[in-house]
Amino acid sequence: MKSEELEIRDAKPEDSPAIIAFLKDLVQEDGISVPMYVDEIVTAKENADHIQRQCHEKGDRIILALHGDAVVGMIDTRSNPRRANSHDVSFGLLIGKEFRSQGLGKKLLTMILDWLKTLPNIWSINLTVWKSNEKARRLYESVGFEVWGERKYSTYKYGEFQPILHMELLLKEFEDSRQLPNIQS
Repeated sequence: MKSEELEIRDAKPEDSPAIIAFLKDLVQEDGISVPMYVDEIVTAKENADHIQRQCHEKGDRIILALHGDAVVGMIDTRSNPRRANSHDVSFGLLIGKEFRSQGLGKKLLTMILDWLKTLPNIWSINLTVWKSNEKARRLYESVGFEVWGERKYSTYKYGEFQPILHMELLLKEFEDSRQLPNIQS
């Protein structure tokens, strides 16, 4: 991958058809560790509405990697709407087959982590990854994520259960509860 061939930027509602095409190709790939089926992918209109809403939520963002007009990678963060959990963000990272193992995943992950670190009330990031996806797990561990749990029967795909690992990265350390942001207000 030549980085000058890719455009990396925030998603716009008008990117929705390209995002949907990317997702459809990805989930139909044999052995892909994405817990959805092609008939579960939303429409381009629903996706555009989601992007429009997400642009206005604190801690929510979608970054795309484009090769020409085609989406070849994306990372999206989702904040928790509940005040008691508003400090916690989850994310998903997807890279197209031709662009894997070339540094694009790490680049998108680093971009989103750098941005999340600037948000004062975000202090933990969580994700799930299929236990069989060792490359992704190593990528997440390389930037500080730690495995904290496993679910053996969470996802059923390819005719069997796919165990998933829960991983978390703490962005800010706190000596005691007096240092925690006031999230009750």
